[in-house]
Amino acid sequence: MPKPTGEALEKFVAERDRRREEWLLGDRDAIAFLMMIMQIVEAWDDIVDRDEQLNETQVNEAFTLALCALPANPFFRRHSDQFIALFMVMINAWQDANLLRDDPSRDLRNLGFHLRNMALELYCHCALLVGGYAHMRKVSPEIRRFFAFESFEDYDREVNHHG
Repeated sequence: MPKPTGEALEKFVAERDRRREEWLLGDRDAIAFLMMIMQIVEAWDDIVDRDEQLNETQVNEAFTLALCALPANPFFRRHSDQFIALFMVMINAWQDANLLRDDPSRDLRNLGFHLRNMALELYCHCALLVGGYAHMRKVSPEIRRFFAFESFEDYDREVNHHG
């Protein structure tokens, strides 16, 4: 399935928001935390990859979230030690993914394709924190299935014009 666009993107976002509510058991602070992080991560990715041109307002909003809103979020404050460590692992994986996407080896490009989705671990970790291990185990396969909308072949063809 290709990346959603247009009306399909609107439906995807609405369904993601509905499911996120279920995955996080309605915890408003956890939901706000994930929304902030994903906005920050997407802006960072767009700035580095230059695949979307951000305007000044979008850049300012992402940095304001990162420096002010995120540290003030009660869910983040309760679990900041865990999140900071997880953020470091996610950032490292994303940087590795950016290096590996251009590797001559198809296997290493495939590894990079999967590493770039480490943010899904944040969804799973939040599910663990709001509902415990059994809840995380219940929802993590659904989280992975929901966000698996792009095949490696489509990604590799788009990024490197392989195939």
